[in-house]
Amino acid sequence: GSYHPGTKSSHLPLCISSILQSYKLSLSLKTMGNVCSQIPMALLGWGVTIQATFNRVMDYLGRLPIMRSTTPTEPSPAAPIPPSLPLPPSVAPEPPEVLIEKARNELGVDSKVGLHFAVVGGCGVGKSSFVNGIRLLVDSAEDAAIVGETEGTHSIEQFQHPLLNRVILWDFPGAESMGHPAATYFHDMKLYAFDYIFILSSDRFLRVDFDIAKLAQSYEKPCAFVRTKADLAIKRISEKQGMTALEASNHLRESVEGTLQEGLKNSGLTPSFPLYIISNTAFTNVDAYTIRSSEGGEDTSLGEMDEHKIYGLLADSVKPSRVDTLPKAVTRSIT
Repeated sequence: GSYHPGTKSSHLPLCISSILQSYKLSLSLKTMGNVCSQIPMALLGWGVTIQATFNRVMDYLGRLPIMRSTTPTEPSPAAPIPPSLPLPPSVAPEPPEVLIEKARNELGVDSKVGLHFAVVGGCGVGKSSFVNGIRLLVDSAEDAAIVGETEGTHSIEQFQHPLLNRVILWDFPGAESMGHPAATYFHDMKLYAFDYIFILSSDRFLRVDFDIAKLAQSYEKPCAFVRTKADLAIKRISEKQGMTALEASNHLRESVEGTLQEGLKNSGLTPSFPLYIISNTAFTNVDAYTIRSSEGGEDTSLGEMDEHKIYGLLADSVKPSRVDTLPKAVTRSIT
């Protein structure tokens, strides 16, 4: 029926309305609860989606080609090297023929004058006495090279042979002496400028000796090993081991040859280098090795050992001016 205020029936719509409103509120709260419960999942889903999108973008960018300029560019010029500083190892050295020519001009090694023989080795091995002996001079002669107990030569000196006038001998300071380290001795002394190199030792040949030989070989410079002071060694061996002079001489040669070949092998060198065993005094006195035999009481004269071979080498290299004036032992070896 109709709605009449003031009656019980007039409260019915209000109750229904309240019920309906309560129901709607309940539905709203339930809906909100469902939504709220789904928010964390939604956020998680969004995070996964964002991460996946980011990965896809980075992967795409990673596969893009690197943009390079198509315009060719010249390499940047290297900074100039001050002339006062040594060239770094990366800089290619000058060709050997250029180095040789420069060194010859600097040292005054004139190939038109004759052949130039460098005499090198450690300190006190007899380099200056060797030069004097080849020139037929005793160490006390006025024109002789200065001889010292340890090292008498402090600068490079040249001497012309008085008879083989195209033979020029160069006396060098000792390797490993003050100011002349072994590691750079060959290049410091510019040994590549010379025609022939004598490497001297008065005992065992050392590492620096084989280094000189190896570098000389790389420059195609011939060289020879020379064992000096053989007269002293023979006398010492004879007295110590009770050998005759001849036996001691043979023993010395076998020992020197053996240690030389071992050193050449360990240094990676071929065993083709000449070896001369000499006494500097024997160049002017062929009886320097005369030692009284312990057996027969007779003088066993060994004469020279390899001195005549060195004279032969020099004479074969240049034409002697006055062969007839050379000592008998020398004349015999070159005629």
